[in-house]
Amino acid sequence: MADLDMVSILLGIVSGLIVFLAGVFVRWASRITAKLDEVADQRMACISAFADAETNRKAHRRLWDALEHLRSGRRCKFPQPPEEE
Repeated sequence: MADLDMVSILLGIVSGLIVFLAGVFVRWASRITAKLDEVADQRMACISAFADAETNRKAHRRLWDALEHLRSGRRCKFPQPPEEE
């Protein structure tokens, strides 16, 4: 230890700190990647669970019919609430 001067000691400390911080960053990044993988898996499960072609077809047909109705210039007929006396 007598050979080492102050610069070598400080260089070793700084290098160790950089390696430690790099390890912390890698661990943090791997945990975020794992969480993103879980979210992607959950998203695919939800899509496959709720993807019903018949219901989607009917919903899209209703939407397009409503848009065509609006484009035609006709007024929408909404049920009127009963009048209170």
